Parts: sequence; C-alpha cells; structure tokens
Amino acid sequence: VCSDILSCWVDLRLRSQRGLEHTADRAGPAPALTYYMKTRMRFWLSGILAFCLSAHGAIRTGHSQDSPITKQIESLKDDDRTIRAEAINSLVKLGPVAVRPLIDALKSDNKNLRREAVVVLGRIKDASAVDALMAALKDKDSIVGYRATGALKEINDPRALDALIAALKNSNSIVSYGAADALGEIGDLRAVEPLIAALKD
Repeated sequence: VCSDILSCWVDLRLRSQRGLEHTADRAGPAPALTYYMKTRMRFWLSGILAFCLSAHGAIRTGHSQDSPITKQIESLKDDDRTIRAEAINSLVKLGPVAVRPLIDALKSDNKNLRREAVVVLGRIKDASAVDALMAALKDKDSIVGYRATGALKEINDPRALDALIAALKNSNSIVSYGAADALGEIGDLRAVEPLIAALKD
C-alpha cells in the first residue's frame, strides 16, 4: 500500500504546483488563499511521504525495484534527453531521500547513468554525497569527472577542497578546467597558490 501511495506522492508532487496555480487563476486574485492552499497541499504530501519512509526501509533508501526512485534513476539511462530531464527534475524534487540510490548509481557501468546521477546530486546539494562525488572526479569518463566538479561547487563543502586541488592536475583538460572553475567559485584562499601553479602549466 505504501508503495502505491509513494507513487502517487511523486505524481502529485509534480502536478500539484500546476494544479494550484490553475485553481488560483480561475478564482481570481486571492494571494492569501493561494498561499494557504499551497501550504496545506505541501503539508499533506509531506505527511504521506514521511509515513511511507518510516514504514518501509526499502522505500526509504530507494532500493526497492518497484519504488518510484528506482524507476526515475533507471530513466536517467534513457536515450531520450527529454525523459532524462524529467527524471532529473523528479529526483531533485524528492531531495535527500534519493541521495543514497544516486550514490549507488555512480558505481554503474553505464556512463550516461553516472553522468546524470552526478548532476542530480549537485542539484540536491546534500553533503552526504561529497565523498562519492570526490571519487567521481577520477571517473574513467571525463564528462562524469567534469560534472563532479560542478556538483562539488554547488554543494560547496570544505572537505572537497583537496580533491578539487588534486583535480587541477587531471590529465583530461575538461576535468582540470572544471576543478579550477569550482575552486574559483568556492573562493577558499588555500586554493590560490595551486591555481596560480596550474596557470603556469
């Protein structure tokens, strides 16, 4: 039952904003009412999700083969860019509950899955993904490594500093460029000398 409810939650989570805005448009200007409706809808949906997550550990971690999280992660492999984009947005909206399954996805042999999983982790901005993203800097696929630099920039956790500095010497220029960009955005003074040295190389 919880699995079905969670599936509905994901669908409602994606549709509720559009539905509420449509209702508000038909009802005319009523900012306070619209705010109240949105708040109550979010509260209701969050309550359903919390119940399901506490009741089923498999759903909480996203490891159930039938869970919406697993299905969305599988969609990250799709050749259709639109389907991948929809899956990315859905996983980002699910937030921290999707982090562990996404970290597991970084171990996949499918490079497209690894590429998109890194993007989602960066957009969720959960610090628990930092170690996995630091490891992804050394991925055999340079696009995964480059996107990992962007994800670490988004999370902006000081633990990633040394890994990003090391990535300045990556043999693939796109990864070293991404690391330099991330370090510049993070703005930690400890990165100044390594960045200057990288410019001379």
